[in-house]
Amino acid sequence: MKKTVIFCVCLFAFLTLSSSFLLLTDEAGVSGRASGSTTGKVSLVVGFGVPEINIHSPKNITYNFTKLDRKNNNYTLDLNVSSDKPINTWEYDLIDTRHNNIVEESTGFHPNTSFNAVRWQNKLIVSANSTSGRIVNDSVAFFVHVPNSAPEIKNLSSEYYMCEGNYFNEEYRIRDVDEDEIETKITPKKLFYTNTKYTILEGKITIAQIFSGKLEKNNVGVYEKTISANDQYNSTCCIDTKKINISVIEKNNKPSIQNISVKTLWRKGDNRSLNMNVSVEDIEDGNRTSENISFYLNFRDSERLFNITNNGTINFTANKNTSLGVYNITVCARDSGIDEPHENISSICNQDGGPREDCENFTITITDRNRRPTIKYHYPKNLTLNVSGDEIIHFNITKYDPDGTIPDGYWFVDSEKKKYESENSNSYFSHSFGCGVTGKHNIKSEITDGLLNDSVEWEVNVDFVKCPTSGGGGLGTPSCEENWVCEEWSICQNLEKSLEIGNLSGEDYREVKRRCEKMGWEEENCGVQLRNCEDLNNCNATKDKPREFNRCFYLESPSCNDGVKNCHGGSCELLVDCGGPCKPCPTCSDGVQNQGERGIDCGGPCPNPCPKEKPIKIKWLLTVISLGVGIILITILIMRIKRISEIKRKIKKIK
Repeated sequence: MKKTVIFCVCLFAFLTLSSSFLLLTDEAGVSGRASGSTTGKVSLVVGFGVPEINIHSPKNITYNFTKLDRKNNNYTLDLNVSSDKPINTWEYDLIDTRHNNIVEESTGFHPNTSFNAVRWQNKLIVSANSTSGRIVNDSVAFFVHVPNSAPEIKNLSSEYYMCEGNYFNEEYRIRDVDEDEIETKITPKKLFYTNTKYTILEGKITIAQIFSGKLEKNNVGVYEKTISANDQYNSTCCIDTKKINISVIEKNNKPSIQNISVKTLWRKGDNRSLNMNVSVEDIEDGNRTSENISFYLNFRDSERLFNITNNGTINFTANKNTSLGVYNITVCARDSGIDEPHENISSICNQDGGPREDCENFTITITDRNRRPTIKYHYPKNLTLNVSGDEIIHFNITKYDPDGTIPDGYWFVDSEKKKYESENSNSYFSHSFGCGVTGKHNIKSEITDGLLNDSVEWEVNVDFVKCPTSGGGGLGTPSCEENWVCEEWSICQNLEKSLEIGNLSGEDYREVKRRCEKMGWEEENCGVQLRNCEDLNNCNATKDKPREFNRCFYLESPSCNDGVKNCHGGSCELLVDCGGPCKPCPTCSDGVQNQGERGIDCGGPCPNPCPKEKPIKIKWLLTVISLGVGIILITILIMRIKRISEIKRKIKKIK
């Protein structure tokens, strides 16, 4: 019996000590964390198991803040947590899930404090390290909402100048603190277009551009344009617009004389006469018959054989008295310039608009015995070639004429003239047939003295090379970057009537009808808008082609007060009943307090909050009042003293 009692007592003591040991911990941590100290404080923890933590604030809800909070980056929320077990340390991580960015990482805190969230989606992860060495965490997702703000067009000048014959391309920025996808427009659209290119700074800045095709002489003038940036928040908000002028400045283009080939004239018999009209093209002054074009000749190293008339005609007949030899001649055509040059023509077009000229050299050989010119040397020597389609082939020839003439040279590819060359004894030519081409082809070089010729011809066997594809062009289409521009949308047409008159295919009709039904529109209000789009780069592909039809809310007589964003009067509204053919839309840069703004261009839909009104301080007000009263009293006192002095002076006079 005693042994049993002793055994039971020992077993109880063993279990008690074992349990107590498991509940011991020190400042270094039984969990294995080293403190760097050989001593520790031993404590007894009451309770077992993993601690449970609760996040009481923030909650999984939307928190609303003001634009002033956004400006100050102040989205302060309470951070309240609790646990059913003692906790040594608390930490939290804050993740900006919209931008996939860690804002705070392993940040220590004490319960019932606060923290600064970020705009839009937040994820808060709270971690707790219990006194027993257990680490647990909990998380909550919440949303920070700030009212939508209008976009702002930046670094866009009011005046732009460009020279005719060039392409307009100007980048500008659009700032939108809401990081919305921005739609840009330019009205009217004639000749100029705008689009967005990319975004920077986490989507807050959109880089956009205004561009054009090549602007020629008939495009000279001033173009008044309105640039708009729409964050597409809804049909009545929010937008910014800027008015700009683009001036296409006229320049004086140099006249161009058509190539004049080499001539050979005999002193007797046939081929003695030269009857020639010098052909000139001039954008400003028309052809050679224009009164604004003048001509002159220069015989560079010999006597003058003939002159040229005012309209560019040369008539000459050689005879036995004409000196034999080769005559090197220069003929020039000079225009008269433009009448009223633009004030900025020098800085923009790098000219003053004054007269310009073009000159062409040619030779005339006077002979009694004309001998044939000869191609003395040609490369490649082998007249049969085998090449791949993308290979560049190089050719050259050496010319010789026993009469001293330097023959003109011509290069042909499959009978199509590719190059003309004069006054050179050596002639060079390079050619590649390109991808997608195969079979037998010919390259020919021909020389002439004006009467007699010589030539050499190569037969080229081209091996097929597949072209790189781009934009859905398929086999044989070289890589090309599409650049689509579209006209303004047409006025909204009734869908059924558009189908009846053949403006829509059956497939397009069904697509528009489906979209109308999705919007919940009645059949009589289901309409379609059409437009034409073209690729400025002519890639012959349609992969990136914009849609040329769109559903719209049909009204029989659209106007600027029908409560619908639509097109009429030759252009389209930017928001409901404003912009385009209607009055300008209210913006945050128009200098007017409108569209729900609290002040001029601030508050409401504008990105910048209005400055707070400073209340008049009571002490300052009392000081001002006291000062005013003091001034009044002093004035009264001075006036009384002055009056008393006058009375005394009168009394003295009476005495």
